[in-house]
Amino acid sequence: MIITSIDNPDFNLRPRPVGVEVSYKIEADTLLVGVVSKIEKVKLANIVQVRFTFEPGKISAKGFKTRLKLNNGRSITFGNISWRSFVEIDRQEERYRSFVTRLVAAIAKANPACRFVAGKPLVIWLAFAALAVTATLGVFGAADVWLCSLADRADGPAQPPARVGSGRNST
Repeated sequence: MIITSIDNPDFNLRPRPVGVEVSYKIEADTLLVGVVSKIEKVKLANIVQVRFTFEPGKISAKGFKTRLKLNNGRSITFGNISWRSFVEIDRQEERYRSFVTRLVAAIAKANPACRFVAGKPLVIWLAFAALAVTATLGVFGAADVWLCSLADRADGPAQPPARVGSGRNST
């Protein structure tokens, strides 16, 4: 039997302003992910990590994301923001929370070894810190150059060095 759409999805969203709706449904030990007419079946036991992040953006102050990492290296990411058009979004905090709560319980039951983590990975935080330090040093370096140029102007025009002699005996 070929499945072409998910009947009564547990959660659905349009992750981009232009694109198709993605549907999610938990059935026993499987997560069904439906995009247009393609349904992917993901065994919950194959999910090795679930990462929860809070990602506020320019459009949404409450952007939550869940990333499911599979044992084959692939990942599935979804959030609470669904786009209706280029300018209109649908914040689905309650539906998202309800779905994620049920999904986490089902994953924990299917794979007790699954890791549940929150926040961005340490590598991302280190990259942000390095960028912040570099930007700060750049600002201080530019300020130092500017202040030195002001100090040089305050001393007056630069004088040519004094001549020590012409090289001939001047006596």
